[in-house]
Formats: sequence, structure tokens, C-alpha cells
Amino acid sequence: MTYKDPTTIQMIIEQYEEGGSTYEIQWLNVRKFFMDYDITRNVYSNKPNEIVFGGRRGLDEWGYDEIIPLSKKKLQHEILLLSQTKLMIHCSNIKIRKIGA
Repeated sequence: MTYKDPTTIQMIIEQYEEGGSTYEIQWLNVRKFFMDYDITRNVYSNKPNEIVFGGRRGLDEWGYDEIIPLSKKKLQHEILLLSQTKLMIHCSNIKIRKIGA
């Protein structure tokens, strides 16, 4: 028996460069979601016990991502943020659309 997972994750991304746009990303039929966030890793290099900006930056900026096939019907999207946070999403499809200039 095959089960269809109705879980969708949605994220709004703002591009901060001059003339940057806003995008909506949707991961459809999510089977696995993992986020490794630890605010204590987000510190100044010369002050290892002081959290950057008092922790007000949140998850931080998108650094790198990679999409790889897991099977004929599943993808893995791994996202690494500058705060060393890692997100991993297993899904069947990824939709990206521009929602603002």
C-alpha cells in the first residue's frame, strides 16, 4: 500500500542585492524534514562566547544548497545557512515562483 503525504512546506525568500526580488518556495509531499539550528554556533570568531547581534538575526542568510534525486519520485533538498544551520527536506516536487520585484 502506498501512502501519499499531504505535507507542504512553504518559505518566502528575499533577495537582498540591489534590484533583488522576493520568491516563494514550496516543497510538496514532504516525507522528511530536518533542521539543525543551534544559536550557540552563531558567534563572533574573536568572541566565541558572544552570540552575533544578540541572536536577533534568526536563522541567518542562505549560503549554499543542493538538490539530489533519492529515487524516481523523491528529491532531497539540502540547504546550508551562514549560521551553520542545516535544513534537509525529502519531497516529491519543488515549486519556485517570483512574488515580488
